[in-house]
Amino acid sequence: MLGGANYDRMRQTFADQFEAQKDGFLYRKYNKQAPIRISVAERDAFIEGYNRYLRYSFWLMIGGIAALAVVACVYIWKSGNEPTPLATWVGIGAILVLSVASQFWAFDAPMRALRGRGNDGEARSPEETKRIGFAKLTYGQLAATAGFAAVLLLKLDRHSDLFSGWNLAWIIMAVGLVVLAAVQAFRKWRFESARR
Repeated sequence: MLGGANYDRMRQTFADQFEAQKDGFLYRKYNKQAPIRISVAERDAFIEGYNRYLRYSFWLMIGGIAALAVVACVYIWKSGNEPTPLATWVGIGAILVLSVASQFWAFDAPMRALRGRGNDGEARSPEETKRIGFAKLTYGQLAATAGFAAVLLLKLDRHSDLFSGWNLAWIIMAVGLVVLAAVQAFRKWRFESARR
């Protein structure tokens, strides 16, 4: 699972912050901030550290879910009642928030380590940042997002009211994904057309 496409994309996004130079690398946080010159050894250490984080993060999330299940079992055993749906969703939300926060923390490791080191150039302009972002975004990825929206719609319970409860949530998520994919496809097409 750790070798899946999502983890590969995360690894690549992290590695893209480092631009090869003759005598080392330039590190640009989020691939757009002012560059900081680093050595090959520093870059390799940052990438190894991030890859190590990704290996452990999956198991930490599984541990969080297992801990939540244990807490729910103890609650049922002690009180004789099941946890409320709200309590369950709060627990799942807490695990997701911690997971996302740890992702940002791991992604920011080079900047913390290089704090105080001078910049070796200017930050990228918004135009250049857009060009790089749209170059990495493919129409295939946007089509896959729209396809995922179709899968969400298949989750609808057609035996109940389509516009209530979870059905409404699935519809909102699916429509949101289609709109997002369409807007990004239009922005990418318009940006690329303007540059020709």
